[in-house]
Amino acid sequence: MSAPMAKDAPPQQPRQISIEDLPVQELNRLKEQLQHECRSLADNLQNLKMFYGQFSEGRRSLTMINESTEGKKLMVPMTGSLYVPGTLRDTQNVLVDVGTGYYAKKSIPDADAFFDRKINFLREKMTGLTNILKEKESQLQAVMHVMQRKMQMQQQAAK
Repeated sequence: MSAPMAKDAPPQQPRQISIEDLPVQELNRLKEQLQHECRSLADNLQNLKMFYGQFSEGRRSLTMINESTEGKKLMVPMTGSLYVPGTLRDTQNVLVDVGTGYYAKKSIPDADAFFDRKINFLREKMTGLTNILKEKESQLQAVMHVMQRKMQMQQQAAK
């Protein structure tokens, strides 16, 4: 039978170890982990920037639609690289890609509000991700600095 746990026992906090106390091999593993995290964060940030650009371009496209453009010939994007000729018939409503291959018919003001929400959301996420990336890069630089210093000390001790 196991001993009963104290009802009000505080949760154990993870023990923090200074990078100064880690051996070079552990520092190297930590460096590799931080490099991987930085690459992943940078890739994610790049994807957010791509989507931000797409939503911004969609919003800019709305400003080109007005009554004078009705009946005009245009190229309609079917995929990222396939365009077909078309004619603009409705200048009051647009189809908006709402994700995962679904489109919704929206009025121009509703589409503008949709793009505005998406752009603001992405801007907020990009700011947060940029801050995290800077923090990880700073941690990586600190680890590399300690590694260099320890390796120099080992070289001097070997002389």
